[in-house]
Amino acid sequence: VYISTDREKPEVSTLIPVRTGSRNDPAASTGLAHYLEHMLFKGTDELGTIDIEAEQPLIDEIAALYAELRTVGDDAEARAAILEKIDKATIASAAYSVPNEISRLYGQLGIEGLNAWTWLDETVYVATVPSNRLDAWLRVEKERFSDPVFRLFYPELEAVYEEKNISLDSPGRRVNTAMMEMLFPEHPYGTQPTIGLVEHLKTPAYQDMEAYFERWYAPNNMAVVLAGDIDAATALPLLEATLGQIPARTVGTPEPAKITPLAQRTARVVEAEGATEVTLAWPTVPVGHEDWAALSVMDLLVDDGSVGALNLSLTTPQRVARAYSSPSFMKEAGWWTMGATAKEGQTVEELEGLLLEVVTTIKEGRFTDADLKTVLLGYEMRQQTELEFNFRRANRMADAFLNGRAWSDVSEDDERVLAVTREDVLRVANRYLGDAFAVVQRVPGKPTLPKIDKPSISAVPLDPTRTSPFAEDVMAMEAPMLTPRWLEAGRDYTRQDGDSGPFVAVKNTRNELFSATYMFELGDRTTPGLCFSLELAQRSGTANATNEALKKEIAALGGSMGISCGNNVTRVNVTGLDRNLEAINTLAREWIDNVVIDAKALKTAKATLLSQRKDNLASPNFLGYALAQYASVGGQSSTLQEPSNRAIEKLSRKKVEKLARGLFDHQRRVHYFGPRDADAARGVFVDAGDFRATERRPPIRYREAETPVVYFMHRDVAKSSVYIYAPTPPGDAGARASADLWGEYLSGGMGGLIFQEVREARGLAYSAYAYLSTGLYPDDQWALVGSLGTQSDKTIDALTLMLSLLQEHAFDPTSVGVAKTSIEASYGTDRVGPRAIANRVHTWERRGETSDPRPREREAIQAVELAALQAYADGLNGASVPVIAILGNRDNLDLEGLARFGKVVEVAPSDVVSW
Repeated sequence: VYISTDREKPEVSTLIPVRTGSRNDPAASTGLAHYLEHMLFKGTDELGTIDIEAEQPLIDEIAALYAELRTVGDDAEARAAILEKIDKATIASAAYSVPNEISRLYGQLGIEGLNAWTWLDETVYVATVPSNRLDAWLRVEKERFSDPVFRLFYPELEAVYEEKNISLDSPGRRVNTAMMEMLFPEHPYGTQPTIGLVEHLKTPAYQDMEAYFERWYAPNNMAVVLAGDIDAATALPLLEATLGQIPARTVGTPEPAKITPLAQRTARVVEAEGATEVTLAWPTVPVGHEDWAALSVMDLLVDDGSVGALNLSLTTPQRVARAYSSPSFMKEAGWWTMGATAKEGQTVEELEGLLLEVVTTIKEGRFTDADLKTVLLGYEMRQQTELEFNFRRANRMADAFLNGRAWSDVSEDDERVLAVTREDVLRVANRYLGDAFAVVQRVPGKPTLPKIDKPSISAVPLDPTRTSPFAEDVMAMEAPMLTPRWLEAGRDYTRQDGDSGPFVAVKNTRNELFSATYMFELGDRTTPGLCFSLELAQRSGTANATNEALKKEIAALGGSMGISCGNNVTRVNVTGLDRNLEAINTLAREWIDNVVIDAKALKTAKATLLSQRKDNLASPNFLGYALAQYASVGGQSSTLQEPSNRAIEKLSRKKVEKLARGLFDHQRRVHYFGPRDADAARGVFVDAGDFRATERRPPIRYREAETPVVYFMHRDVAKSSVYIYAPTPPGDAGARASADLWGEYLSGGMGGLIFQEVREARGLAYSAYAYLSTGLYPDDQWALVGSLGTQSDKTIDALTLMLSLLQEHAFDPTSVGVAKTSIEASYGTDRVGPRAIANRVHTWERRGETSDPRPREREAIQAVELAALQAYADGLNGASVPVIAILGNRDNLDLEGLARFGKVVEVAPSDVVSW
């Protein structure tokens, strides 16, 4: 048991880590640990069922059928017959099940963030628990890990299929798979991908899963990690009475596996649409090795995001489009990775050569003691920030357990890193970064991806009125009420006005770090070319200092400066040690105000941007986003408001300098978080004088259609990305309450209507959600929004169901009650973290609120009657026409079938951008 106490919020970040992952999958059942993670959300012999005695024979029948399925090989007819029997038995068993009862129960208890993940050496279950519900959470978790029942095994397989499709569609994941196969050709790290091999997903091993659980999910192979409003005196008795009652048992021993050293440079090619990239990896050391700290510091000297060798020699001068490095340390091995994305015309050979140049600079010691001191200061500050967050502290404690390291040892890791010397870095760089390394070359092409056929799965009947006796008992457990705490001006934050604009300050009482954000209502929409100019400014210097000198000077003070620019808003973020606030802020301001653009750098930046845009036009992820924007808001789409390629090419050096230098001539809003009082900080950030006025963006207006329309874009992908928009007029405060309640009803975790019907009952999608978008400003149009990520050949079915749930669904009173209870429980723990207060205040002000609106919203939501909610939804659906966007593969998707949803308009990549 690991406990870290922090009384800021009445909640506890909880992690239950298990020392096992895909490394321990049976060789013939890859993906098993991950699939088991999914199944441990399905309940037990008491939770998730109303009659286990009637249900169990059917579950046993399903298990026997899966065992039979493994004996028929590729005999399609025999497989189909067995799968049909499995489907029928699943439907029969569903008469007794309560799907996703754990999620629904936790929502009513105010437990949020219910999730889990699986990786090579670990499986971790997480949740955020109100401090008054820790006993209820422990009772459920004890039941969950004592007597799991793998019900609804068949439809859940579809969710795993969808995750596999996501990995197949992701060039980055396929690059990583190829890299791991080269680094670990005889070890499960490389031979057993966590999601699993396609041939094993087609025939899952039910019995292997039961055996895996018995072998690895022993309480003596698990931990409980609690960080937040809890202490040992309170927690330990509760733990002993619950999880402590699970009897220990023998834990499995990992199968022997061989780490094969690389003998030479080893390369592999991955074909994918989009950018050309190169990834290099060297084998290093497992976690806890004596060289761990020095290798970590070596990585910071290569890439700390600002002044690392990779940053200054490749990304800042734009010799490549993008570059990075990263260390990985696992229980049995480690590796260090670096990679780069090509500019237009660059070859994989050139990229590899540039990356190896950086390696040589580190091996030859071409860095100073000042460089080392700077990156270590940055590391120390990041670790201080990590301590502010419950989950991050909990995750670090969980890592200690998962890696088999004593906390007393792990707690000294920061000291080990900060004690690393120049000689340590030179030693490990020359020891590990030799001529034997792995290379993955991502090159343009259309890969041949394995196909996962859609099985025939009947819809599982759902009854939202069902509740297991176990869940009823848990809900009946007494708990002290948590009193909501609303934000108050003067106590939680200070808001002032000045000539340059509003200033909001929040006190940092934890450490000596500050963070400040200048926010301008400016972007490419108002000032074409501004974003390009500010991006180049961050790579440029002034008349008196080079870019490298400026970055190093700010970093040496413990500071950083970054600019983010969009179509409507630009943000300048300045962070660092508060004792150096004036110096850091002055350097950042002078840098922008006096930037000098080099003509050669300008030419290179233009070529780099145009190259990145070309790569984006081949990226399914980017195109899915751009298509959704195009379909929903038309000309207001962010990708349609960017300057054209021609406009970028016409930008002169003087124009770019003028745009960047003129930023602080405009009015802006400033958010400060730091240890100073508001008045002391105000003098640094609020300027006197006359400033150019800015205007907020125009109101959002969704694309209006007289009849339903489907915008379709073809890509060679395994997964369809589907987006639905049904515009509605802006609503008042009463409508917002109905909208919030409707959103919780639709997608309030795994117990929400959309997840239950689309994924749980039918296995039609991996991701599915819907909500009512209510805009940032009072005059923004609202819209009912839905999204699906599904196999191409299931797109029609998934979309048909989704539209029926959004447009024709009759609200169930039990589920509406559950949604209300969940929202009410969340108010008790909804403490806005100090770093988020200023942004939350800004959100309210944009809606026209002058104080925290949550007390009023809370009452309004609880006052919404079922009939009023139904009438509100019916009224919106009757007045709105849906617009649908689909990015998918025409070879696996019935385009003619799409016509049933509306007029089909095929869209080309060039249609959704302004370039």
